[in-house]
Amino acid sequence: MLSVLDSEQLQRIHDMSLQILEHVGIIIESDEALKLLEDAGASIDFSRKLAKISPRLIEEAIGKTPKEVKLHARNTRHGVVYEQGKTYAHSGGGTVGILDSDSGVPREASQEDLEKGVRLIDALENLSTNRPCVYPKDFPAEVRDIHTMAYMLQNAEKHCNINTYTSANLEYIIRIVKAVFGDDEGLRKKNYVDGTISPTKPLQYASEDVNILTKYVKHGIPIDLCPCPITGVTTPITLAGALAHQNASVLAGIVLAQFINPGNPVIYTTRIFTMDLRSGASLLGAIETGIMSVAIAQLARHYGIPSDVYGLGTDSNTLDETTAFEKSLSGLLPALAGANCISGAGMLESGLIFSLEQLVIDNEILSMIFRAIKGVDVMDETLAFDVISEAGPSGVFLTTPHTRDHFRKEHFVRKLASRAVWEKMNAKNIIEVARTEVKKILAEHTVAPVDKDIQHNVYMILKEAEKNLMRGRN
Repeated sequence: MLSVLDSEQLQRIHDMSLQILEHVGIIIESDEALKLLEDAGASIDFSRKLAKISPRLIEEAIGKTPKEVKLHARNTRHGVVYEQGKTYAHSGGGTVGILDSDSGVPREASQEDLEKGVRLIDALENLSTNRPCVYPKDFPAEVRDIHTMAYMLQNAEKHCNINTYTSANLEYIIRIVKAVFGDDEGLRKKNYVDGTISPTKPLQYASEDVNILTKYVKHGIPIDLCPCPITGVTTPITLAGALAHQNASVLAGIVLAQFINPGNPVIYTTRIFTMDLRSGASLLGAIETGIMSVAIAQLARHYGIPSDVYGLGTDSNTLDETTAFEKSLSGLLPALAGANCISGAGMLESGLIFSLEQLVIDNEILSMIFRAIKGVDVMDETLAFDVISEAGPSGVFLTTPHTRDHFRKEHFVRKLASRAVWEKMNAKNIIEVARTEVKKILAEHTVAPVDKDIQHNVYMILKEAEKNLMRGRN
């Protein structure tokens, strides 16, 4: 298994994170959460909203955190289990822009783009869960996240991730989840959704961050703790410093979650990005992003909790060679390191735009990555002594039953990028092939609709959300 940190280095990063939390502290903008931590033994400065958390509390919280996370889906065959030895993938999410399939020019995403993205993700075999790939401009800005989630939950058979704007909006999203999947007790027993918390500042959980985290865990929803620091800007420029710094934020989030609801599932979901100091741009395709994704997978495994890291990142704004080599490298590294999930499929331009064609190409890249981490299966059948013996010196193996039986098991057969496909498609390049594949999937893949009663209940919740959250417009 690939590693960039040895056991001593891992321990030093962990120890530094403990020092940061015990001596520097972390701002938590919630008196209720601060009181909870104080009662548990943390040192609290209420005037500064500052919590200093002892190593004992951190170790206690880690001990309460589940070692695996089961994510259920509307279609039971799409359920996944984040546990050691399993690696999955999902799309990136949250963009408001998309690369237009016809013109190749970025534009604002529409509801039609969301519908196509959800259906493609549902159909592509290497994407395990459904993320809000785009936030359509068609939906009112104040409730865009609610409408996006409502569509996903009703039209995706795979597990869905929540990424909400505010805790007030989250209330309506949770009601929609219950409308689709059942009551609160059913929601707790089966993790039909997981929820992302991305602190907006280093070593700080703002009021809304805490409110969102609290709502998730009080409903038993698995949380993705997702700090997104930028080296040299919101975290140290050095990789070790950045890792220790963000790790402190993740550990503080684990403490909050476990003291609010002991045993609540947590997924270590940090994305560390580097900055191009020449331009100020945040880079998702930099090789250091892949290196730190490996380190994050190692840290998560050190704590015995699942990991979800950035993988298929690129800073290119189009489907070109840069996109290909950045995504391949940054996706392969954390997969080889045993990350439970790698993110970023379909994303371009440092995560600012989404592409349906790139999503299909990334699915092919993922097939190759998953083949790579499968490795070599060594047993009597695959060592093939009997076959070699029968063929003898100068033997040919093309017509043997052994070749027929093992070809597809041992070798990945590419769908998009191969000489045969190139000739069949009249020498079209991979972008044109991917565009054809997108149209084919959208024409053929269907998802069973939810019951009409559920559709009506969701509609009524959406209307209530619009009425209450868009008061300035009414």
